[in-house]
Amino acid sequence: MRCFFLGVAWTLSAVAMVLADSSKDVIVLQNGQKVEGRIKSFGADRIVMELAVGGGTAEVPYQRQLLDKLTLGRSPEETRLLETNETKDLPALKAFWERRVPFLGVPESDSGEVGLKLVRLLLAEGSADSAKEALDLIARIESGDWSSARRAAAPGLRVSALLKAGQTDKAEAELARLETVSGADEMAIASAQIQQRLVRAQKAWDDLIALEEEFPRWDLIPAKRNERAHLINDALDHALYPAVFHASFRKLSADGLFLAAQIYSRAGEPDRAAVLLEEIIREFPEPELVPKAQDLLKKLKPQT
Repeated sequence: MRCFFLGVAWTLSAVAMVLADSSKDVIVLQNGQKVEGRIKSFGADRIVMELAVGGGTAEVPYQRQLLDKLTLGRSPEETRLLETNETKDLPALKAFWERRVPFLGVPESDSGEVGLKLVRLLLAEGSADSAKEALDLIARIESGDWSSARRAAAPGLRVSALLKAGQTDKAEAELARLETVSGADEMAIASAQIQQRLVRAQKAWDDLIALEEEFPRWDLIPAKRNERAHLINDALDHALYPAVFHASFRKLSADGLFLAAQIYSRAGEPDRAAVLLEEIIREFPEPELVPKAQDLLKKLKPQT
């Protein structure tokens, strides 16, 4: 049977006239033979390729154990999905991932790239359910992707997903562990550290609002006045951290600046809030935040 597969493969590859383009799948066998066409099925024992032969096509089987690596073709829409930052594309990206899953462990496949893109879009969506879905996907990539670089990126994204899922203690423990691991993805860790700061800023902000609601006359209670001041300082320290130290993380920096502007506004410092809002509009024109920044700025400075 092995001889049959190889014989058919060599015969047809000699006469196949396949035009190389980005939508074609390419498999490379262990003997160096390259076959271009379309993968029709990919099982545990064999791969079936559809090849152009003469004026028609033929389906040719190859033993899976003879496969060395493969490159999967992309349609224009699939290429677009790998570049999108729009959460409305989540259903299409999930379908793309499902098509790529079978090839996750095969060298040179882009399955893990699609998976990590889906993880990032799920985290951008921001819900706890999406974060939990991302955690499952991260575990699959970390354990099964052929690419060591993508496996190294997965743990940092797991910290981000844990934070968005509300599992703060687990996230902080995982981040502390990653900071001591040699070879861990530095960008993913930096992103997780920033998000940890923003979570702390949000917690201080929530505690500030709760304090003011529980003690409407907080200004007449020295202990509560001091506690409020501490919460404001703590929230600002964490919220401003991304823009000050990691401005290249544009979305996270803008999120922090907007939260800091809200804090300054509530603390009775509208001029400082306005400066941050103007910075968001000028330097961090993130589509989701600019309208919010403009609305808050109009409330602080009605004449603008």
